[in-house]
Order: sequence, then structure tokens, then C-alpha cells
Amino acid sequence: MDTDKVIESLAAFTEYEPDDISESYDYAYGKGKVFEVGSREYLVFADDEDADDGATEYLTEMLENEPELFVQDWLQSHLTMRPGDISIIASEDADSYADDIDEERAIEEADMEDDVEESISAARKAFDDAQDAYMNAEPGSEEEDEASEAQDEAEEALDAARAEAIEKIADLARDKIREDLAEQYEDEMRSDPISFFQDRGYEVKDAIDRGFLVIDVEAAAEDALSTDGRAHFLSTYDGNEEEIEGGFIVFRIN
Repeated sequence: MDTDKVIESLAAFTEYEPDDISESYDYAYGKGKVFEVGSREYLVFADDEDADDGATEYLTEMLENEPELFVQDWLQSHLTMRPGDISIIASEDADSYADDIDEERAIEEADMEDDVEESISAARKAFDDAQDAYMNAEPGSEEEDEASEAQDEAEEALDAARAEAIEKIADLARDKIREDLAEQYEDEMRSDPISFFQDRGYEVKDAIDRGFLVIDVEAAAEDALSTDGRAHFLSTYDGNEEEIEGGFIVFRIN
């Protein structure tokens, strides 16, 4: 950017004498430069492209370092999650839930009660047969005593088979719950990450501070500039933007 041309253009724009205008310092974002015009300060960019770059850099830093300065309802529309974090959190939450429930509840939630019954079908048939034999034995006979003993043994075997089946199938049920819940949690985090964490007792700011939620800075900066314009962020004095002679883009900042 030609400093002499900028001074000449600023002089025509402000009606100050060129001797009252000087380059002060490089702006912190993009290729802008700040000029002192009497007691005023103007931020100047060479053209629209440089002004866009400067505004984008400014917004990017603000969004990354001071997101609380933006309207929070608007900001929340630009919150997202890293794919790797979605996978890790979904897996950890699903594991925690599956590990905390008892065996019978796991089997019930996984809809695997029929698997238990199928696993103990032989032991149940043996018990039913022993029970029928006892019921058909002549009361008070030696046959009845033997049938009663056989029934008790069959019942113990059935109970043991059930306990063994529950332990084995509960492990399979928990695996199924983990898989299904992890998939469900991933879908929830992709579609509505804010609600996902709010349902778990987190405020949005807490979720951001802990790194669960991240701002899509590029999309947010683009949206902010499209909605409010560059001057809203770069012209700290009056919120105005001017294009002056030479195509320079000017924002008054003091």
C-alpha cells in the first residue's frame, strides 16, 4: 500500500492538510495500516479483498479467545464437535452405562430373554420331566421318594444352568447395549451437540471450556461478516465504512 497515495486520499476525504496526516502503525490483523489524521485515527486497507481478510482475521481471533463477547444464541448455532471427540465420548458414555446396570436389566434392555430360555431349555425339560414323574408317583411309595429327590436335583441343575446362562448372556447383552448406545450418542452429538451436553448437566460455556464443544470459527466469521458487515467490527468509532479515492477502504477507529 502506497503511503503517499493513502495520505493524499485521506486529505481529500477528511479535508485535512497532508502534513496533518501520517502513518501510525500496522494494524494487528491482515494488511491494514492505521493513519493519524489530526486527532483522529483511520484504519485503511488497500482494497476490498484486504479489508475482508483483515476483518476475518480479527473475528477469528475474537471467536477463539473471547467467544463470550458474542451473542450466545447466535454463537450456539456455530458450535460443533471434533469427529474424534464424538467417537470417544460416545464410547465412554456407552461403556459407563452398560457397566453400571445389573445382569438381568442388561438382558431385558437388550431384549435377550429368549436367549436365556433357549440356553436352559435342556435343563428345564429335565426339571419338567422330573416334576411330572414326582406328580405321577404313588404317594408314600419308594418311587415317590426317588422322584422327589430327582426333582430336587433337576431344580438345582436348572437354577445352576440359569445362573450360568444369565452371566454369559449378560456379557453379550452389555456388548449389544454398548454398540447401540454408542451409535445413538454419536447421532445425537452430530445432530444436536448442545442438547446432548445440556441433558448431562453441562452449561454451554462449561462444555466449551472443557473442549467438548468447539466453535466452527470459519463458518461463524463468515456468517458474522455477512450479517453485520465489516464496519460493525472494524470501525470502533462510528461503525461506518468508506471507500475513498484510489479504492482504499477506510474505517474510523478513533
